[in-house]
Amino acid sequence: MPKTRKSHPPSLKAKVAIEAIRAHKTAAQIAQMFGVHPTQVGGWKKQALAGLPDVFGNGREQMRQQSDAEKAEALDTLARKHKVLIVVSAGNNSSVYANTPAEAEAILQNYPRYLFDNESALSDPSRS
Repeated sequence: MPKTRKSHPPSLKAKVAIEAIRAHKTAAQIAQMFGVHPTQVGGWKKQALAGLPDVFGNGREQMRQQSDAEKAEALDTLARKHKVLIVVSAGNNSSVYANTPAEAEAILQNYPRYLFDNESALSDPSRS
């Protein structure tokens, strides 16, 4: 019978990482205390230390991005409700272009799938 991997909740990982960052005990002692493997202690500590700058990052930027996403979702909902197609030009922004198929797929994931359906296609888009 195959073994299933144990999944630890984020709260436990945070407690283990904090204990490891304090450095009052060895990784083995912390692992025994929380019932995890000692290598997980080091990994979670490293992960926590890597994420700390984001915790103290610019919260306004995150709020702005979130509100932009909410605005886009509301605009999308209204456009669907009133059966209006909204076309937004990306211009000559080189960051939109992909060098590999994987990059192209990643870019497409940021847009609603219905935009790429045949029913949504423009018959003759104008050139700008």
